[in-house]
Amino acid sequence: YATGDGVGSATDTVSYTIDVSTNAASGYGLYVRGDPLKNGASTIDAIGGANTTPSAGTKAFGIRADASGGVGAVVTPYDGSGFAYDADANTETTVASATSGNGVTTTYSIHTVATIDTLLDPGNYSTNLIYIVTANF
Repeated sequence: YATGDGVGSATDTVSYTIDVSTNAASGYGLYVRGDPLKNGASTIDAIGGANTTPSAGTKAFGIRADASGGVGAVVTPYDGSGFAYDADANTETTVASATSGNGVTTTYSIHTVATIDTLLDPGNYSTNLIYIVTANF
């Protein structure tokens, strides 16, 4: 599991948090885009759009989220106990949304996982995930 200090963890932990609030009458959407983990031509595959728990020995990259405070909520498939990732550098996926705006902050705790198989090329794998918040008026 990914951690904010770059060391990683053997147990599920929060990788980072995102705070969102709006006063837009119809709320907001929280989206993510970005390629899965890469090292040159080698890729740790995105899990896809179904919430699942990857097993050791398979190549898989995914996120899940929890929400606290405010009126925002995590949406399927990122709201389960497993992980998902259904985006790339050109395609966004919705992580969370709010149907109204009350100006109160919702904190989204993002959990990140990556598993590998024995055939994966060794090296440093990385990505840049871009989170976008769009107000709905």
